[in-house]
Amino acid sequence: MAPSDYMRVLRARWWVIALLVLVGTSVAWLTTPTKPPTAPPVARFRATTVLAKGSTATGDTTDASNLALASSLVGSSMLIERTASELGRPAAEVATDLAVAVNDKAGTLQISSVDTDPGLAMREADVLAAQLVTFLAQRSEGAVSPLSRWSFGIRLANALTAYVRYLALTVRPSSLSIFYPMPRAVSLAAASASALFLFAACALALYLARRRAYVTTGWFWYLGMLLPVIGLVKIGGQSMADRYTYLPLIGIFLIVSWGLGDLLGRGRRAGVGAARADDR
Repeated sequence: MAPSDYMRVLRARWWVIALLVLVGTSVAWLTTPTKPPTAPPVARFRATTVLAKGSTATGDTTDASNLALASSLVGSSMLIERTASELGRPAAEVATDLAVAVNDKAGTLQISSVDTDPGLAMREADVLAAQLVTFLAQRSEGAVSPLSRWSFGIRLANALTAYVRYLALTVRPSSLSIFYPMPRAVSLAAASASALFLFAACALALYLARRRAYVTTGWFWYLGMLLPVIGLVKIGGQSMADRYTYLPLIGIFLIVSWGLGDLLGRGRRAGVGAARADDR
């Protein structure tokens, strides 16, 4: 059949095509659900850890102020972030799952966690309780110092000088001490000189980023690894501690070792060049 014959048949049987379209549309409309399918309810489990009277965290829980302090700390970003870090979960999810309740009469603090996984809910509550116990135990022993004890200016000046003092003690390890007490005041001249030295070292490291990348890597490794323990947020009464430099000094020794290799390689290349010139 020619194409014109097909067109002639379609024009003659147009009503059949229209009827098929109408029937198909009606069937589709009748079989389409009026409401979208709803997901089955998901079971959520609650786990509760109770800190009772005489526990390490709350001390004498008959004191309402201790309970109030512990309750307020449970929702603090510090403990939430510590708990999330140990669990390997986002802090926002951990904060959503957790709840705290205080029973003044019984002298208890209840930490609850709700999750679809009962094991995870129990672990969240236990980990947060352990973090709370650790923090308040350190606080009662004076290991966590309030920020108001030292002004930000003193902490900043001490941090600047500590960066330089760690380097000086690495080069010449003299007058080492188990405990370096936090000074009541830091010399403005010492802080300014330290800040100038650190700024110049950072500028030099950035300048050498392309030609001597190991200098940039090692220097900022040293600065970055020391930053959490440099003293801007005080943990204890020390101004510095030798143990804090175990990992940061890897960056300094990286600069030294690669720098020596670079210098020796340059001297070797110069000697080879001179020998070739003599041969000619």
